[in-house]
Formats: sequence, C-alpha cells, structure tokens
Amino acid sequence: MPGKRKETPRGGIWEPSSQDSQSHFPSDRLHIPVLLQESVDALNLSPEAVVVDATLGEGGHAAEILRRLSERGRLIGFERDRRMISALRLSDPRLAVVEGNFKDTARILKSLELDRVDAVLGDLGVSARHYRTPEWGFSFADGPLDMRLGEEGVTAADILNGWPEDRLAAWLIESGERRGRSIAKVIAAFRQTRKLTRTSELIGLVEEAVGKSKRGSHPATKVFRAIREAVTGEREDLESFIPSATESLKLNGRLAILTYSWEEERLVRRGADRLVKGCICPHDFPVCRCGKVPTLRWISRKGIVPGKREVNGNPSARSAKLFVLERL
Repeated sequence: MPGKRKETPRGGIWEPSSQDSQSHFPSDRLHIPVLLQESVDALNLSPEAVVVDATLGEGGHAAEILRRLSERGRLIGFERDRRMISALRLSDPRLAVVEGNFKDTARILKSLELDRVDAVLGDLGVSARHYRTPEWGFSFADGPLDMRLGEEGVTAADILNGWPEDRLAAWLIESGERRGRSIAKVIAAFRQTRKLTRTSELIGLVEEAVGKSKRGSHPATKVFRAIREAVTGEREDLESFIPSATESLKLNGRLAILTYSWEEERLVRRGADRLVKGCICPHDFPVCRCGKVPTLRWISRKGIVPGKREVNGNPSARSAKLFVLERL
C-alpha cells in the first residue's frame, strides 16, 4: 500500500486566482468522453435534476449532462487537479466547479448545503490531457517521473527510488503486473548507481526486465498505471467514493462509474456489493444481528462496454466498462 498522503480537504465553489494561468494549455480539447450517451442515459435524469460529475476533467460528460437539463437543473463538478480546472472550457450558469476529490463527495455536498442529489457520475483514471502533457510524467513520451495531480505529495520518482524492492514488487503484482518481481529487481539494481528521474528510464528498465512487445499494449502500460495509482491514491479514493456517493443520493438516485482496468472493475464490484448485500453477519447466523440493510441495487453489474465503432474512433475506450447502481 502507498504511504498515507497528506491532503487538505477542499470544497467550495472554484474561484480562479491570478496565479492560475492557462497559457501552458492548448486551446483545443484533447479528451474524448467514453460511453458518453450510455453513461448519461444511465443516470436517468429528469430535466430539473441535481447531478454530480465527480471527476470533471475536461467536461465532456458534463457538457452532455447540461444539454439534458432544463434551466432549473444543476450540475456540480469536482476536479482534484487545479491545472484541469484552469484549462476548463465549459462555462454554464448551471455548473458549479469545486476543487476536490471524489472520495469526499458527501462532505463536499454538505459544505454546499446539498444533502441529497439525483445522480452521481464517476469517470476513473486521468484525462487525455494528462497523457499528452509529457512534463506531468504520465505518458511514455520522455518527461519527469512525476504523476502527481498537482504540486503536492510524493512523486513517481520518490516511489521508484524509495520503496524497498519487495514492496515495489508486491504493489506491481497487486496491480495486475504478473512480472512485477522481475521488474522490481531490475529497478533496484539500477538505482544502486543512480536515481530514476525520467519516464524514458523507467520504460527502458521495464523492457530490460520483460522484453519489448511486438504486438498489443506497451510492456510498461501496467507499470505506469500502478505507479500512478500509488502516487495519486486512486484505489483508496475509489473505495471511499462508492459509500460517500451512495450517502449523497436520493431514493432511486443513480450512481454510474466508468472503469478502465480489471483492477478498477474489481474494486467497484467489491465495494458496491457490500452496499447491495447490506448484512455482514456470518453465514451461519440464523438471523441478522448487525442491522445493516442494503442501500444500493445493481442496474448493471456485468458492465456496459463500448461498441466497435467507438473503440475504433477512440482507442482509450477499448478497456472501458460502465457500472450502474440505484439507491434504495
């Protein structure tokens, strides 16, 4: 598990300061929203709904949600990365943008004097802009080993240079990289002489450990995702997000979550199943003693996947699945 992150809880409506420059961003949108119609359809919105886009990003899903709301509808968008808020090109009086983490959904809404909303959407991972900005360190293009969603916290370089070999190997394996021990061993040998500082160095070490791929995804794909998740704390945040979002939903309100990896699918199903089941008493108890009742029901546990046309037009959609639940 990654070390405990120091994070200041945030909330309130975003008010850009003079320091939040947009000059380092291209003006065009880089991100194509995945399963756009399907995910917004799944929210089952009325024209006057109050909706949370818990991972606002570049506003692709938010724009479609706003298109379906009337003048009396409202959308609250959470975004953890201040750089993304500064670059947002979506402006609408019905949209309130909040700098905050989706794990804090219930707390942020209460700070805005909103106890219950009609729907919550979570689009996991990071945006195309993160991958296409090499100086942020998320992509295979050469750049610093950073991967932070802002300027605070540990970097990818801190983890790769600081974690013991066994801990790094265990984290990679837990993240779905079955060759984690071999990769960690090569990284540990490299850092005996100098520190890793560049994404190109990490790619080279992964290829040294497992070879170059002749087809399919890049051999460093799972390693980069695993290190990113260690930096950002996405896994722990996701585990907190589902109960927090559920707490914030009205009766029959919808929760829709887009995942992009098997590990994310597993966490979503496991976290949601707890709330779908309710009771946590041992199976041999004749009657329930814990008093917990189901708070969610599955609308789509198997997951909705994009069609071939969408995958051909947007490669980032190839591993996407949409999970949908409803508040009881």
